[in-house]
Amino acid sequence: MNIDQILVAANNRIGDVYKTLYVSTASFLIIIIGLTNSDSGEVNLICAVLAIAIGIVQIAAGDGAIRDIAALREDMPKEMENSNFAESWKGQPIQLFRALNFLVPVFVSGSILWTIYG
Repeated sequence: MNIDQILVAANNRIGDVYKTLYVSTASFLIIIIGLTNSDSGEVNLICAVLAIAIGIVQIAAGDGAIRDIAALREDMPKEMENSNFAESWKGQPIQLFRALNFLVPVFVSGSILWTIYG
């Protein structure tokens, strides 16, 4: 891959992470609004199922995109490896991003379930 292809691919995957994050955040907010405006058991069950499903989708889609970004970092062309951009990119804490991508949806979904059934 050449430099332009790597930069475009990385930009696309970063955009995918953001889009997934926006959708899951909006969905969690809708669930919270639904829970505050309803006292019905059916709505609570629907919100619980949605919270779990949204968390799973966020983890799966976000982790795949983050792993792709890490793979693109490893496929860097030789002429790009000695640049400041490459050094900055190699210094990014990919494992931290993967951990946060897992922990945040788990905690948000868990707190929604705790609110419903706790």
